[in-house]
Amino acid sequence: MRRCLARTSFSLCAALLGTAPVHAADLSSATTKPASKTPQWTLSIEGSPEFYAIDNGSNRAGNLDDSYYKLGLSYRFSDDLLGGVSFQHSFKAKGGVQYYAEATLGYKFKLSDAFSLTPSIGAGYTWDDTGIISGANTNADIGYYVLYLAGDLKVTSKLTWNAFNLRYRNGFDATWETPKVATGFTYDFDAYNAVYLNAGYAWKRLETSRPPYDELAGDKYNIALGYKRAF
Repeated sequence: MRRCLARTSFSLCAALLGTAPVHAADLSSATTKPASKTPQWTLSIEGSPEFYAIDNGSNRAGNLDDSYYKLGLSYRFSDDLLGGVSFQHSFKAKGGVQYYAEATLGYKFKLSDAFSLTPSIGAGYTWDDTGIISGANTNADIGYYVLYLAGDLKVTSKLTWNAFNLRYRNGFDATWETPKVATGFTYDFDAYNAVYLNAGYAWKRLETSRPPYDELAGDKYNIALGYKRAF
């Protein structure tokens, strides 16, 4: 009888000891914090002076044309599909203001672990002192379409070379051909905060027969500084 009790007690203890690690593992798994979600929204603000690229009448190359600030809000539908809206307020050096409102949709192609290519398409509206239809109505408001192509190279875990950002923009009902090329760098402090610096050069052709913008000619160049906050 004693032997039977001893064997029963030993078997019970072994069973309890054998199941203990399983319970500990379950407890550890239950208390593990879930992985943080990738931010889907990004709010940005950018500011820049813009300078005349060529001599044009009383405007001299290198003189200030205008200064602007630009607000943007983008949404990441997935790792690859991106959408965004922006608003820009430009202050003319000779007086007057011009506004831009724009919406875009783009898709990011990850060609390698370090390099990505992002084409996007959009539409917008510009108004107030636009100067688009010279000699007729310099305050002509127009809608426009825009195409972008961005190439980005990850240099380190925090630094990205925005190798190129190409823009083609034109009006729906008036000639306002304004291509632009830009390059710069973005530095990520963490998953939520980043700053960027870029330099750009733009051309212009308007609905006018007056040189130099009766053909595609240099318009202006700029250096922009911006901040991004993801959430």
